[in-house]
Amino acid sequence: MPTPPSLVSLDIDAQLRQANLLLQRGDSAGATRLLRGVLDHDAANVPALNLLARLALGSGRAWDAVQILRRGVQANPRHPVLQHNLALALAQNNKMDHAIEALRTAVALKPDYLSAWLYLGGYLQKQRQEAAACGAFMRALSVGAALSRHGAPELQQPEIRQMVQHAQAAVQQIRSDVFERALAPVRARVGREALARIQGAVDIYLQRRPANYPPKQRPAGMFIPDLPPRPFFEREDLPWVETLEAGIPVIREELLALMQTDNPFTPYVQLPPDSPQARDWAIVNHSDTWASRHVYRHGELIESTAALCPRTVALLDTVPVMRIPGHAPEVLFSVLKARSRIPAHHGTVNGRLIIHVPLIVPFNCGALKAADEQRTWEEGKCIIFDDSFAHEAWNDSDHTRVVLLVDTWNPYLSEAEREAFSAALVAIDDFTMQALGEHANAFV
Repeated sequence: MPTPPSLVSLDIDAQLRQANLLLQRGDSAGATRLLRGVLDHDAANVPALNLLARLALGSGRAWDAVQILRRGVQANPRHPVLQHNLALALAQNNKMDHAIEALRTAVALKPDYLSAWLYLGGYLQKQRQEAAACGAFMRALSVGAALSRHGAPELQQPEIRQMVQHAQAAVQQIRSDVFERALAPVRARVGREALARIQGAVDIYLQRRPANYPPKQRPAGMFIPDLPPRPFFEREDLPWVETLEAGIPVIREELLALMQTDNPFTPYVQLPPDSPQARDWAIVNHSDTWASRHVYRHGELIESTAALCPRTVALLDTVPVMRIPGHAPEVLFSVLKARSRIPAHHGTVNGRLIIHVPLIVPFNCGALKAADEQRTWEEGKCIIFDDSFAHEAWNDSDHTRVVLLVDTWNPYLSEAEREAFSAALVAIDDFTMQALGEHANAFV
């Protein structure tokens, strides 16, 4: 009569426990015999394969470990631990390309596999694949932060802690090198002192110095220190704003025509309901109470809008909007419906200002508040503010309010500072995209 499967399973579990005990006592030969016996009954048994491979590595038989783990991977191709351990064995045999491939498979199977990300970053670094190594280390640190919030015991392992510290140092150094390469040409031309504030922004970004934010100012991206902390600017600070104000009738005419088209606007905030920020934006998330239509987005002209608003685009070409490849200008029609509110939030950087060009302003429609100041919209008069301060807006009227949002440089920045900041921002974002691909937005 054949042995019932449940009894075989119990017997295998007992043999595995006994093998572990023998290993603890230093009886490698006895443990090996038991493990081979387990594999005679169950050739794909993952614990037995891993233990047997560990024994082979411990006795200097690294290639035997590779062969054992390859058998395991063939039988269990979707087991991340086998892929991880195969990578370590391959690395001991100087098969780094194959080791990297196995680790990529491991993290694809288990995206929160901290050890695999750490080893992957280390191996890529040895192969001088700087961007890819930084990407793996950044993913490792992100996974580690999530595990830390849940008190994961693996973070207490000395080897893991040491590897995390190495990952932190590596990411810091690699990103520092990216910034240095971006700033060096401008610095060589204008001198170190002329870029002191931009270097300060880089140092804060890399956590090499404290930010010391002014009250209620906390940009989500980069903070340029030593700029006068002004929530609002006056129209006299940017004399060219008169050109925008003179063009309001033309912009409004194109806006009204746009509003007659199908689906002219979409919700400005469109976050996944389970994202960390969704709760803060709940009242406007996926809601047309705050809607928009971009003219420029991340520096790219939106052709469908440009076709409907050609004179608005032509007007924008005559004024010094902020221009950074992949980032600016950011120009959009912002629509706030009656009895609606935009919750307080911060912009990305204090090196830019936002201009509200009023187009449709109902009577007593509310205000824009930045820090502790607030301004009301008036026909024909732009409002200029630094959106790195906590800011919010509301429309208390019974009618829709529409403004055109235009971004421009903070006038306290010199031309050299603007050039250096642009170079630094483009360089770090390009590098992050190269390092992380589709996951880059989570780290920008």
